[in-house]
Amino acid sequence: MEPVQEGVVATVNGDPVTLKELESAYDLIQLGWGGQPAVTIGVLRDQYGMVLSQLLVQTFISQELARRDLSVTQDELNKAEAMVRMDYPPGEFERMLLEEYIDLAVWRRLLKGNLATEKFIRKVLRPQVQLDPAEVVAYYKANQDKFVQAAQVRVVHVTGPGRTMVRDAALAYVANPQPAAVQTAFPKVFLQEMTMQENRLPKIWVEDLAAAVLLTPTVVRANQAGFESLILLERIPAQKLDAGLGSPIAEKILLEARLEEAFQDWLATSLSQASIQVSAHLLAKAREKERLEEQARAQQEHEADDNASLSPEVIQEQGLPMGEEEWELDENASLDFEGPEVELEASPSDQPSGDDTTPGNAENNGAARNN
Repeated sequence: MEPVQEGVVATVNGDPVTLKELESAYDLIQLGWGGQPAVTIGVLRDQYGMVLSQLLVQTFISQELARRDLSVTQDELNKAEAMVRMDYPPGEFERMLLEEYIDLAVWRRLLKGNLATEKFIRKVLRPQVQLDPAEVVAYYKANQDKFVQAAQVRVVHVTGPGRTMVRDAALAYVANPQPAAVQTAFPKVFLQEMTMQENRLPKIWVEDLAAAVLLTPTVVRANQAGFESLILLERIPAQKLDAGLGSPIAEKILLEARLEEAFQDWLATSLSQASIQVSAHLLAKAREKERLEEQARAQQEHEADDNASLSPEVIQEQGLPMGEEEWELDENASLDFEGPEVELEASPSDQPSGDDTTPGNAENNGAARNN
């Protein structure tokens, strides 16, 4: 029952994970997932739960590195940040964070957590895993059909804030393929050479490159950063990888599987000795309670709708609850009952005078039934 710092959604051995970190991590992952259709509250909660789990594990890993005197250094963090910024034109990285409402300091803490995970795998788990070369060769031979390099394209991606500026920079690169020279001539334009698998290209890139000619800029299109154009440098066809190229990939596949096993073993052992607290609003039992309460409310509403269509006699016979106000009748109200018509014979004292009010008269019979 110790007081918890405001904004903290979980703690790992006393170290906090804040709501701001959770929201920022979720937003960053959303950028990687791309546009999604509208999600339900349940899906959103599950996604946040997945992100929170990652943050909890990263915090736990950072604590383990600190115990081993292997914590991520400031120099390592600075180099990693510089590598990320290289993928963005000048000023676009800060703009992206601002548009996603992500604080730079929070982003750096999240980056440090990712670096901690990578360092833990490299420095702690990797020395524990050994692979027999014969095992790698056997895996490659048994799975040769999987070792196929998909078709690729090598392109130069040109981006900038103006359509004409991007077009002129792309043409300047074609005339003189020196990125540094083009960057000097067009300081607001960003050029990046990349090799990508064709089956992983954005849809609009696929359309532009399908009709592209080597060393000819594609049409300039608007994008989130301003405008962009592609320069196709090379098409690399799909090919089956021989043992020389396939064995390193087979080794990587086997190594990743062994590292995952080692990580899960470490995590299971270490978590049994850890103190992890999570806000009750985020726990599975809280979600289950909400689900059951929602089902109960829906059932009650359904039963109320069914009961509303029953007569008072049926409700009383079945012992169902009946609100007096719902069934209170106006003394002056008339009730219409469906059923066989019954001719009522009026007594002489009740019979009014006049031929048009005889007992057999249809109008009088109707009045008698209504009475």
